Amino acid sequence: MSSEFRRADVPRSLAPPEVRASAAAVPVRNNAARLFGYDLFISFALGPPPRSSRNYAADLARRLRELDFNVFFSEEEAPPGGVLDSTLVNALKRSRALVVVANRGTLKEPRWVRREVEEYRRLNPKGAVIPISIAGALQDPALAASAHEWLAFQDKIWLDEPDDATATGIASEAVVQRLAVAPDWMRSSVKWRWAVRAVVAALAGLAIGLGVAARVASLNADEALKELRSSTAQRLADGAQGLLDGERVGGVELGLQGLLAAHAMAPSLEVDNSLQQAVIAQTHVGKVVHSGSPVLSVAFSGDGQQILSDHEDGILRTWDAASGMPVGPTPQAHRKPAIIEFKRVAYSADNRLALETDSEGGLTLIEVVGARVLASQGEAHRAGYGTPGAAFSPDGRYIATGNNAGIRIWDGHTLKPVGGVRRSDDRFDSAHALAFSPDGGWLVTGRHKATDLARLEFDDKAPELATLVLWKWNGQALQKVGTFNDSADDVTSVVFSPDGQFVVSGGSDGRVRGWNVRDRRSAGPPVFSGLRDGVRSLANSRDGMQMVVGGADGSLVTLQAAGLGAIGQPLSDNGEPSANVRHLMFSPDGSLLAVKRATSVHLWDMTTTRRLGALPMPREIDHGSESPDSQIPGLSFSGDGTRMASGSLDGSIQLWDARRVQRLGRPWSAHRGPVQHLAFSPDGKTIASGGEDGQLVLWTLSNPPDPPQGDVLDIDGQPVRRVAFSPEGSRLAVGTKDGLLRLFDTASRRLLVKANLLEETEADAGLADAEVHSLWLAFSAEDGRQLLAGFSDSQSLFGMQVRDGSSLKVSHRTEVPDGISSAALHPDGSVQAWGTQRGLIEIRSTTTGEMMDNLPLRGHARVTAVNALVFGGDGRTLVSAGADSTVRLWAWEHGVARSLGVPWRGHTAERGVLGLAMSPDGKLIASSDADGSVRLWPGRAAWADLLCAKLTRNMSRQAWRDNVSARIDYVRQCEKLPVPD
Repeated sequence: MSSEFRRADVPRSLAPPEVRASAAAVPVRNNAARLFGYDLFISFALGPPPRSSRNYAADLARRLRELDFNVFFSEEEAPPGGVLDSTLVNALKRSRALVVVANRGTLKEPRWVRREVEEYRRLNPKGAVIPISIAGALQDPALAASAHEWLAFQDKIWLDEPDDATATGIASEAVVQRLAVAPDWMRSSVKWRWAVRAVVAALAGLAIGLGVAARVASLNADEALKELRSSTAQRLADGAQGLLDGERVGGVELGLQGLLAAHAMAPSLEVDNSLQQAVIAQTHVGKVVHSGSPVLSVAFSGDGQQILSDHEDGILRTWDAASGMPVGPTPQAHRKPAIIEFKRVAYSADNRLALETDSEGGLTLIEVVGARVLASQGEAHRAGYGTPGAAFSPDGRYIATGNNAGIRIWDGHTLKPVGGVRRSDDRFDSAHALAFSPDGGWLVTGRHKATDLARLEFDDKAPELATLVLWKWNGQALQKVGTFNDSADDVTSVVFSPDGQFVVSGGSDGRVRGWNVRDRRSAGPPVFSGLRDGVRSLANSRDGMQMVVGGADGSLVTLQAAGLGAIGQPLSDNGEPSANVRHLMFSPDGSLLAVKRATSVHLWDMTTTRRLGALPMPREIDHGSESPDSQIPGLSFSGDGTRMASGSLDGSIQLWDARRVQRLGRPWSAHRGPVQHLAFSPDGKTIASGGEDGQLVLWTLSNPPDPPQGDVLDIDGQPVRRVAFSPEGSRLAVGTKDGLLRLFDTASRRLLVKANLLEETEADAGLADAEVHSLWLAFSAEDGRQLLAGFSDSQSLFGMQVRDGSSLKVSHRTEVPDGISSAALHPDGSVQAWGTQRGLIEIRSTTTGEMMDNLPLRGHARVTAVNALVFGGDGRTLVSAGADSTVRLWAWEHGVARSLGVPWRGHTAERGVLGLAMSPDGKLIASSDADGSVRLWPGRAAWADLLCAKLTRNMSRQAWRDNVSARIDYVRQCEKLPVPD
């Protein structure tokens, strides 16, 4: 198996292949394996079904480890590659037995499995090779001869597994127990414990005390538990995708719980990759609810606030549509299921009436409140196959039912027949799912392929049946209009959209599909609902924003309408249209987002994504180049995020209430020209302002906000290009047009030091007479001892150290021949990241200028600029935005940057993504482009929360033991959700 990894085969990691190989370069082995080798080496195949046996092998490895075996499961413990590397060869050499998972796909194309078997026999001539025959693969004459050449299984004992072993990904108890027959004293883990006891005894004797022994034993136990948690987390992350895609038994709820369990107990880059993949794939899912009984029918209340579900246990349940939690008193039993086996239920538009259809073809019309029977038809569809489907017309006047016997229209009050088509009619395609259009003039029917087999069996000339059929209903007769170009999947439920423009169908494959009524073509790719056993019923809310699907496993899943909650959704802005939106800025608490447009700044509340208002701002002065960061010229938030200061073209400054977007006091005259550079001190008591008039002013704010007192600082009349306070507010850094960087003491207003950045470059860059048009400036957030400065004119980036708060030393200068297009400073000041005009990102030490990794980061398209960079507040994540219209995330840990997840896509502007900002808590990323679009993306810190928001409960403790490990203490996956009994 091991080295047989192809990105197209298995989406285990979303990182590029070269990053995956590097990240997995150090194998994970416990001390027992290091000293005594492995008990078992599991060899299996990767690839698309039916070849892959990855999930089965992962489950087998987990259960054997829980039985105290040391198991080499190579996907966890070795990197993929083109040859059997030293890690694999060493593991094969030091394993007592080789277990080969042999299904038909593997035997047809053994590839690396064969290489592992042959290498194992070469290294261990006396070692045991134990095949596990899946679905009788080794007994297939077409495969046996070629398989025996390398597996040599004939006349040997092998283990058998049933047909669904690899499909379900679950190893049988019988196979696990057969593999566990090795004597306990032979296991390397037991030998390791004996060795540890011997060492502990020796150390105890030498140390004359139990302290050293206890410490050694404790450290060993801690290391073993850490390794178990890590390997279990990786297994859960690997297996989650199969559950979320419906390829493994368990469903979306278990998949999300397992993935979140992995994140809670052993977070890692690999787990975060899986989290992001799940966030993207599950964007359409609102809530996953487990009811406990198979669902017969679902419906929304008239206001869309509640969901009604009917179940096979005879219970009618009500749920809050937003939270997924039960609503109201104990659910009522409105019938006795023991009397007759009802299989389907349909509700009138007002949920007042229900039509129950049974497997004998009978219909029963009941009043929901009180469960009173209003009318019945004993054998309405006796001649057909399967339980009839049913649908009410919107006004309740008619009820349509159908199966193989035909489609019938009934009076909605008396259940007397009023029309329909029979099976003998050539116009008829069988109907097991039905829905009326909102105006009642159309009927759509879907067939269930399995129950049509009887018709085809007795009529070999029967035409191929359409999956979905559209009918016209005029109150008297049904007229077939046409068919939808559906696939061959069974349709189990259908509904119209509230506007009647679309038909939505649910299938036995668990997927939901949309169809355009006008041309009867697909309205988009299918969406997996998470119901592996198929969609049994579905319903639309009246506003069309939500859909709920119910399944045979008792699950209810709400789905979001297209665009609702989508990844990278654009902010709706009714303000002025503006192209080239580069500047974005979050308030310090992350609750507000400011977006700079042509002549104003628009503010959004990030808790609701509601636009709060706009305030006037001056146009940027065109210096011939654009500032490569995301600060908004002429605007600054106070440290607590409650106030803003804005500059104006006339040289005045205005204070604002940030939440209400209201003026605080009167504006005051500050400069003789446009004010484009403002900064609040960290304590919010002082504002620094700089403008084109060559003045730098420190303003002491008063309360109430009357015009403040200003102190002018000497900057030799040079226009200001940037101002920045140190984190504690004691120093102010100012960059000016002449390339000078000045450091002031804010208490005394005294100039501490100045450095000429242009002098650092003029010797070899010819910039003696150059002017600085755009400059970015940033203190390290943690201690303020590092200062990053750069300007695009000289293609130079400077790292500086602030010494004793009163002096600057240029520690290094980085020349970027390709041109600096963006830069960011790590919060602790240890490294700086910069992007180039050719799509590269480098991370360098701020003290030495040396590159921290062996190669520049390549993620954006070549020869396109990296337009923006920003580090997250915790320093673990770097975000980049490029002219290739992508937003990428990079994990920064232990001095190494690695690609994180897949790029966010959504911007379509020709110049790509220009602006970028991340909320301080790392949960939200905002990006903007040259067409004026602003989009929001979930940051790394939000991924687990987004998935938790889709669940209504944690995994139970028994489910933890069954699916995670009995040897790992229970960990809540989502703190705010209950743990079921």
